Amino acid sequence: IWLMPQAPLKYDGTIRIYSLQEKVESGIPLKEKEAYDKIKIATIYTSSKHEISQKYEQNDELLRVVMLLFGMSGRSVQEIRGILEKEYGFKMSEELKKGVENMCNLAQGLIIENRTAGRMEGKAEEKYEILINLLEQTDISLKRIMKIVGLVKKEEVKEMTDRLIEDLTLKEGYINGKPTTITIERIVSEKDEVV
Repeated sequence: IWLMPQAPLKYDGTIRIYSLQEKVESGIPLKEKEAYDKIKIATIYTSSKHEISQKYEQNDELLRVVMLLFGMSGRSVQEIRGILEKEYGFKMSEELKKGVENMCNLAQGLIIENRTAGRMEGKAEEKYEILINLLEQTDISLKRIMKIVGLVKKEEVKEMTDRLIEDLTLKEGYINGKPTTITIERIVSEKDEVV
């Protein structure tokens, strides 16, 4: 089972099932599909934009429980346990309570981790844009610009320099799909001073 908890709203509530299809190239075909179709894959799509109090037209019991357990409802663990007990008839043993809490904590941890990664990626992209602008609009050395932008760690500097060279190599005179005055020769010649 593949869960897609951040699906676009248009796919919210979609469940797809995939199975094997026999194609006989030679020999005798198997008559019963059950003899060869041992694998089924289900993908379940839910959207974080779906309000948990709003019921799904089909498969509501499954979809809303998935949203609750995987942290898509924005509710506390206690609220989620209450909903599972009252609306779905779950009998909350201590073991099940712990399981629900673990699932909710895991989901929250993943959400926080992904947000943090997204923010870091956004900051790196912003630094890259500032770096490009400074290279285009000033005569400041690449080494000095790296410091201005806040790139001081050797691995960050190397990564940005390599990215500049790669982007300039894709299409000469362009970077990020836009015309640029930055030359690959400049970056390559200043790279050794920086890295």
